[in-house]
Amino acid sequence: RPRAPSRLPFRSTQEEAHSAQRLRRAMAPSALGKVLIAGLGLNLAHGADLFLASEVAQETLVRALPVFQIDMYRAMSSGSVGTLTEENDDLASLGGVLKYMMTEVIPEYCNSQTRYIRKYGIDAIVRERFKVKNKPFSTTAGSKYTPQLVDFGPFATFDQGQSTNPDLDSVYTQESGDFVGIQINQDPAYAVFMQDPMFWYSVGGFCPNLPWSQMPHPDGQTTSRCVKEGMCDAKGSRDNPNAKCWENGGDVVMGGLCEDGQDVNNSVPEVNPTGESGCTYSYGKPLAVSLDDLTGITQQDCKGGRKCKDWFDFRHNCVDASLQRMYQIGGTGKIVPAKNISDGKLFCVEFDTHPDCQHDCTNPRCQNSEDYEIAIPFWRGRCDPMANQRRVEALAAAAGIEGALKTHQIVDKDIIKLDATCADPQCAPSIIRGVSHGGPYCSRVFSGTCYNCHIRGASQQVPGFQDWPDCPYGVLQGTDYGPAASPGYPHPECKSAKAGDMCCLYFDSCDGSDDPDKASLDVDGLAMVAHHCMKDGTSDPMLKLAARVAKNLGGSLGSNASVVAWAYEQWGSVPMWSDDGEPHHKTFDSFQTSVKSQMTPAPAPAPTPGPTPSPSPGPGPSPGPSPSPGGGSHTGLIVAILAVVLVLLGGGGAAAFYFYRRHRGVNDDYRRG
Repeated sequence: RPRAPSRLPFRSTQEEAHSAQRLRRAMAPSALGKVLIAGLGLNLAHGADLFLASEVAQETLVRALPVFQIDMYRAMSSGSVGTLTEENDDLASLGGVLKYMMTEVIPEYCNSQTRYIRKYGIDAIVRERFKVKNKPFSTTAGSKYTPQLVDFGPFATFDQGQSTNPDLDSVYTQESGDFVGIQINQDPAYAVFMQDPMFWYSVGGFCPNLPWSQMPHPDGQTTSRCVKEGMCDAKGSRDNPNAKCWENGGDVVMGGLCEDGQDVNNSVPEVNPTGESGCTYSYGKPLAVSLDDLTGITQQDCKGGRKCKDWFDFRHNCVDASLQRMYQIGGTGKIVPAKNISDGKLFCVEFDTHPDCQHDCTNPRCQNSEDYEIAIPFWRGRCDPMANQRRVEALAAAAGIEGALKTHQIVDKDIIKLDATCADPQCAPSIIRGVSHGGPYCSRVFSGTCYNCHIRGASQQVPGFQDWPDCPYGVLQGTDYGPAASPGYPHPECKSAKAGDMCCLYFDSCDGSDDPDKASLDVDGLAMVAHHCMKDGTSDPMLKLAARVAKNLGGSLGSNASVVAWAYEQWGSVPMWSDDGEPHHKTFDSFQTSVKSQMTPAPAPAPTPGPTPSPSPGPGPSPGPSPSPGGGSHTGLIVAILAVVLVLLGGGGAAAFYFYRRHRGVNDDYRRG
């Protein structure tokens, strides 16, 4: 992550005092700070002691940090849920696991057309609650065991239970031996908002250098380290480890799962990790979400006038012709019938995307899902950050996260309530002359990890702040930055009281009203109402404001479910409305354009009746001709004229109309599919 160049070094006596103050705060939130400062017995007002303190306190701080909880997710076969031990494995955040599904598991272009199951037999996503406490991180120059996002070690990739990254070998054999790692997961083929970071996690286990079973398998399956380094032998068991298993300090590396750390009875594990060798994490009973139910496959129509039972049934028996297509293998971009190459029968596609969008969402072709995807509704829009946010919230709701579909809450409320500290210099806001520069702060709201964020609109801004997401509204109220923090951090000074500048929203000090009936119809009023929605946990204020905007635009706001869903997307846990020009923020003009898409035209005013004419003294109207059997006296003439026109046109007009209707019907079917 970008580091603010203004933070270090500090040279003058006054600046050293500010630095010492920052160090106290960075390493001393709440009661923890008092323990550390008193325990170190150092005069932190002097530069010489300052840097000594930073070295000594680093290890002391990590040991003093509390155990924190986090939910991790894994895509797997439902038949294996609860049967495997989570070690020597990689897991993900909500966004991370969905990104994995959409880029590596379900795309037709990276799978065999003769398969009878999803890749790796995946039909479920599992949520597991972990308790984590890593060993103290190294302060030695050149060490690879350094803190990542405060709480985690480096991310390790595993294949068949074998660590595949040789750069981390020394971490296992010479440093920590076992750790829980993390990696920010970014992929140009998967679009997300800045405030929706994705993570992958790794949990190290027993004998991480060898695979679970002897490689290669009879079917040829193997690992890269088996091929390149001859590390092919099975690791054995804890009671009888392979002699080639790595050792650390004379003992076989046993991994970080605590004794009795796999809790099969409780969703939140009872065992608390100690942060010592062999005990850096525990985890609870898994909760499995059926992918077929989550994605709506069981609501697809299958042959025989019934709903599809599962992925296999959908694959072979779905009747939606718009899904019986795929992009031709080979990168041509041509859409062809989806046929099993072994028997020539049509099958239905869960998800496929145009070759131009398989690796890069910035391609102009990838901006409209109807132009670049063939997919069931749940998976549409891999290059649309809003669609990906909807999927994250849908999975969170299915996994039991309360408020996921009502308040954008994707981290369990019990984890948020714990308010575990992010005490670390990475999370200490830049402070010069006693004023915070708006960041960097840290929050666990994003995925349960300590992730940097920034408060826009501060009178002083840290260089590079545009690279951080906006902080959640309540970031200044918690353990690390709230009034109970001891000692506390100075809060930023806002450059204005305009809600569109965002800063004042964090203090409820903005000018204007957040009442949707009174709020100004500009970006400031919109930002106030969005904040109101967050505080009350409802989209009602946004619907009322949008109705006012729609009226000003000459129409009225619709009232169906799609409008309610639209309103829900206009607010969240972080500010989003501003005219500051940052690409991830939205303007009032864009809001008006969006409102228009949800409007129903205003009814035309009834015509004003004119004066009633006076009765004429002349004779009454003469009777008209008797109606013909065709319905009127001129019908025969009209029919004759139309017949002549069609003859003269040679039927071209009728043909054009037919093909228009046919084309329109195909497009309508595609949209419905």
